[in-house]
Amino acid sequence: MEVPNLTDVVQALDLAVFRRESVGVLRLLGNPPAWLEEVWPSVARSGLMDSVIEVSPYLDNFLIDADAHWKSGKSHRARSGPWVETAADGREYNLEASAMNVGGVSTLLVEDLGASFEQRRAMLQTARENMLAYEKLNAEVQRKEVLLHCVVHDMCSPLQNMMMALSMLDSEILAPEVRGMVQLGLQAGRRQESMIDNVLHMYAAEMRAHYGRDNGEWPGMDLRSATQRTIELNRPLFAQQNVTLAWDAESAGSGRRRLPGDEEHYERVLGNLLGNALRHSPTGSTVGIRFEEDAEWITIQVEDEGGGVPPHLQAQLFQKFQQGAIGRGKVGLGLFFCRIIIAKWGGEIGFSPRSGNGSCFWFKLPKLPTLPETKKPGPTVSKS
Repeated sequence: MEVPNLTDVVQALDLAVFRRESVGVLRLLGNPPAWLEEVWPSVARSGLMDSVIEVSPYLDNFLIDADAHWKSGKSHRARSGPWVETAADGREYNLEASAMNVGGVSTLLVEDLGASFEQRRAMLQTARENMLAYEKLNAEVQRKEVLLHCVVHDMCSPLQNMMMALSMLDSEILAPEVRGMVQLGLQAGRRQESMIDNVLHMYAAEMRAHYGRDNGEWPGMDLRSATQRTIELNRPLFAQQNVTLAWDAESAGSGRRRLPGDEEHYERVLGNLLGNALRHSPTGSTVGIRFEEDAEWITIQVEDEGGGVPPHLQAQLFQKFQQGAIGRGKVGLGLFFCRIIIAKWGGEIGFSPRSGNGSCFWFKLPKLPTLPETKKPGPTVSKS
């Protein structure tokens, strides 16, 4: 195998190699690279840099460190760090010098860092700008968090006073029509408390999803029990509007399942979908909960017999402050909260129109692999 010529290697690397002649004097070894002819044409022609300070003040300053390195006899490189030289035509070149001891010869390498250096510098600049933007975003999030909690506190204080007053009235002897109005006020107050609580949970879930997912150590869920609790909580509201709430408990399975998430947030998601279905269900209709399961997913569907969702609103259903119908519902945060939670669990959520009339809101959760059973240690036998 033919051994490459050292001069060819140096030229291929686009290096300018100098030998130190004396203090402040460098001699070019080999042919000059193309960039040297642009930056220092006199050095390229003569092959000698006899007054470094006149050619490059920065390089002359580095030669102080280079002389110390050459005298030490160390074999590693002493680098100057990048600097910029301007050619006669105004173009800038990013250069870097390295002092080396090569076979007892004081050698200086000068290289053109080229476009790769500009790319690295641009990348670092972009990283710095992103860091500043991230810090600004964090500060803005903290300000909004403080504002949100102040607003919630101001909303809760008068609401609690109103609930206390209505509760005291409800304990008095009242005419039936008056008691009905008091109980209606209590029911509206509880709904208001639920909505305020929903705003806080939505914000907390969005922040957790923004800053990172959980560590995956999910406690698992009992879908049947969690669904049953959600139904019992919502059944009085359905009865008040004469809407039937139906579900097949057997299809939900039994016992705790290896699923992402927790029962508290599952009940909140399902409760939001049931509340959404109730608001759009006509009197005498039915809202049904169905479960479907395959090898990888469990899908929960909430179906109603309402008027459906207009096509122009379907793509916006799970965004902030969007409602399925004008003049109905709340502030449009319920479905957004559901999307944040389900996405955080690695699942999917969506909407499908039903054939005939009505809507089907569904979400699916991935099944987690079953953990291997750990053997219990047997009794310890002592040897006499």
